[in-house]
Amino acid sequence: MTITRLLSSFVTKSCKQQQCQIRALQTFSLRNTRGENNSHKITTADASRRIQQNYARRDYQKYPIVQEKESTDSPVISNNKTNSQNNESLIERIENSKTLNDLLLIFQQEHKTEFRPSHISTCWNKATHFIRNERHTINNNPGIFLPLINDTVATIKDLDVPSLASTANGIAKISSQTKQSITDSREVWQVLERNIVKAAENENLGSKNCANILWAFAKTNKKSDQLFSVMENQILSSIDEFNSQDITNTIWAYAKARHRAPKLFDALS
Repeated sequence: MTITRLLSSFVTKSCKQQQCQIRALQTFSLRNTRGENNSHKITTADASRRIQQNYARRDYQKYPIVQEKESTDSPVISNNKTNSQNNESLIERIENSKTLNDLLLIFQQEHKTEFRPSHISTCWNKATHFIRNERHTINNNPGIFLPLINDTVATIKDLDVPSLASTANGIAKISSQTKQSITDSREVWQVLERNIVKAAENENLGSKNCANILWAFAKTNKKSDQLFSVMENQILSSIDEFNSQDITNTIWAYAKARHRAPKLFDALS
């Protein structure tokens, strides 16, 4: 069938239909007159298929089910990707903060909407990096960490074991190196103890986490017979994982807390 005969068969079609079909057939005619090899020639069937594709593009908005699927699925993927990017970006901002004021400003701006449990422990870990140069600022503003303390207490049940250990370690370092408690309330240590004991009864905490937790409680004179007893069982069950630093911190913590643990000391000696 020639191009002329195909074009004549569309005379009765509407103007828009004619335009779509003529564009497709002109493409067909153009490519077949360029002397391309047979493997690249467009047949009449190809031209017809192109016409149908043009109709589909033109009438796409007439299919609400397809449109609804597009408008529903795409944002979900986009939002998940955006949330992941925001999470990584916030952690990077925390870790890249240059001063204590920068860190606390990020917390002030984001904690109500973007902060997750992992961000809390990251904040405490980063805060310990500023103690040496900003001890004077902390000593003159004993309540400077109170908002972060309150948020820690509110979200602590969602912290995993490494985050619990990092949080306890961070608070203890800041308190010991500034020679004062950064909070007058025992609540933060009580909820830390409660959640650590609960976790220790259900899973292996790991040697480094055990050592850091014990060091933190002993360093701040937060004696807890229940926590030290539970941690003793943890250490005895995984003593081969402890390196020399973990063993040193553990022995020091039990001695400082004056918690008797003869089985543990025999195993470590």
